[in-house]
Amino acid sequence: MQLGLDIGGANLKASDGASRSASVAFPIWRQREQLPAALQHLISPWPRASGFAVTMTAELADCFTSKSEGVRCILDAVNQVAEGRPVQVWQTSGEFAAVEIACEYPRLAAAANWHALATWAGRVAPAGRALLIDLGSTTTDLIPLRNG
Repeated sequence: MQLGLDIGGANLKASDGASRSASVAFPIWRQREQLPAALQHLISPWPRASGFAVTMTAELADCFTSKSEGVRCILDAVNQVAEGRPVQVWQTSGEFAAVEIACEYPRLAAAANWHALATWAGRVAPAGRALLIDLGSTTTDLIPLRNG
């Protein structure tokens, strides 16, 4: 079972996509060095997770000097808690990539959570027009959809 992780600036979220989801407050700008421990606590209900699918917006927090630094810091923390299990990172190119690729091209991984949600919503609304509204703690996205 793959576990989805969304690492936001104010909250960390996990879901197995079937039966359980969790969200915990985590203001990364105050305690970025605690990210691995917070992620470990978040994923503890899923000890049998075989891998992780990651989206993020936390790299936009002002505790990072650049998006690149933030992406690398976040993915380092995820790799620590993954303990060798595969980690895939959603990119705005419309596909998952290995951590190494996401770190090499961090702008494709940075703030890609809106794109992951829009890709899924496009499958739910494959014809006509729709408006996807994603209100988060630190970001708001308005995404027009047309024919998926």
